[in-house]
Amino acid sequence: MEQVSNSNPPPFVIWVRGVIHGQQLDLGNPNCLDAFLLCSKPSQIALQYIIMEAYDNHFRVDDPKNMFLQTYDSGIALMFEQQTIDARKVFVQYVGFLKAILKLDYGPTQTPIVIFKCEWLKREDN
Repeated sequence: MEQVSNSNPPPFVIWVRGVIHGQQLDLGNPNCLDAFLLCSKPSQIALQYIIMEAYDNHFRVDDPKNMFLQTYDSGIALMFEQQTIDARKVFVQYVGFLKAILKLDYGPTQTPIVIFKCEWLKREDN
């Protein structure tokens, strides 16, 4: 994966950081500490998982070594509502394969930050 160096963060990042850092935060409160820490960059060290269970769902990364498993499933689906130009609501669906599970390190946060890297395919009937 190519690493992109960008010394100028996007305006939204600057705005959020300014709002959070401009408040009187009680860093003894776990929620305030999370807000403060999540406004900075994560550590360059991340944990990578091949299996994860969260919210009663079982996730497994797409890996040819696991094809022998009877319950092997690395499929993932996403459905969201999108409003069209004429104000109709349309459901757009994507399906794909889970390629990586990364847990980012923002320090002593109460809320873990987990990212799924997926290879997406858009349904043709959308």
